[in-house]
Amino acid sequence: MKILVTGASGFIGGRFARFALEQGLDVRVNGRRAEGVEHLVRRGAEFIQGDLNDADLVRELCRDVEAVVHCRALRRCRRVVGQVSGLPSGQRAGHRKRCRGLP
Repeated sequence: MKILVTGASGFIGGRFARFALEQGLDVRVNGRRAEGVEHLVRRGAEFIQGDLNDADLVRELCRDVEAVVHCRALRRCRRVVGQVSGLPSGQRAGHRKRCRGLP
């Protein structure tokens, strides 16, 4: 199973991504700078650089993933992530499941 973890350079996202890798999942992470996720890349995570405000990037991040674990702080990205990745509507990105608990 391939998952996308946003906010993987942060406390919760980083620990979740590491746990997922340890469980044998394929993990994709994103950020504006690679330095914050180098430890995850060394463990096998795929890193795609960029800002979640970029709708085309969000489409690329969500391609071929079965789940999105959204741990990035919801500052300016809420509108783009919601419209493109399928939150709250999972059909746009082709996700079978969707995140709950986001405003």
